[in-house]
Order: sequence, then C-alpha cells, then structure tokens
Amino acid sequence: MRKTLLLLCMAALLSACASTGSAPSCNLYVISLMKQKHIYLPQANANGLDNYLKNSKDWIKVPRINGKLDHQSAYLAAKTGRATIATYNTGSGRSGHIAEVYGKKRMQWSMGFNALVPYVDGTVNGRRPEISLISQQFQPSKEKKMNYYIYNKK
Repeated sequence: MRKTLLLLCMAALLSACASTGSAPSCNLYVISLMKQKHIYLPQANANGLDNYLKNSKDWIKVPRINGKLDHQSAYLAAKTGRATIATYNTGSGRSGHIAEVYGKKRMQWSMGFNALVPYVDGTVNGRRPEISLISQQFQPSKEKKMNYYIYNKK
C-alpha cells in the first residue's frame, strides 16, 4: 500500500512537471517530499509553510546561536534521519523559499554564511530539484528571515 501511494504521488508530481515543462515550485516539492515520509504540510506558499511550521506542535524551531542560524543542529537532525526543513519568509506578499535539509553529505564551508552549512534538497526559480549547499539556494543576506525546523515525531 505504501509503495503504491508513493508511486502515485511521484507520478502526479512528474506529470505536473511534464505538463508544464518546468520543475515544481519549492513549496510543492517540499510538500511532496514530506508526504513521502507521511508528514502533513498544508498547501501553501513558502511564507505560509514557514508560518505553519512556526505554529505547529509537530515541528521544533531550531534556536539561533548569537543571532545566527544553527546549521550544525539542523544538519545533525537530518543526518540521523529526522525531517528537517530550511525556510526563508519574506514577511510580505512575495513568497520566500523552502527546502529540506539533506544529511547524507558532509557540511561545507560557505563564505556567504561564514560558517559550515548543510546541503538542502529543493528547487529554485523553476529549475529541476537538486541537492546543493544551502548557500546556493538561500541568499546569506536573508539569514535573519530564515529558520530551521525539525519534525518532532519519529
């Protein structure tokens, strides 16, 4: 049953991509990734998803260290198999960005964030989904409006 549901979800996602000729937006891609893990996320843009995660009892917002994102905690959670999401909320009508933290690759130095940062799995500006350093999907200058969330259930 699980495999059938997963195949149907993937087929729908691929069909949507094929029919439009472009990759899904970041929010739809992350919603699909979480659905594969049987984790509910509402249909919303990246800002709406950030607001949902912030207010959900099922997700823990990773506290900052001296005002900076705690990349290490987010990476370690993802590395141990916990669903971990990175968000950027514009705070306005324009949608931000969202991606899943990828714990299967070691963290790398980012000059923009001036820190070791994790890889994330996401899609940006209509490109196909890819696993890349967070600094390639999120602008370091937006760090103050970014958050990490870790799923609180096993």
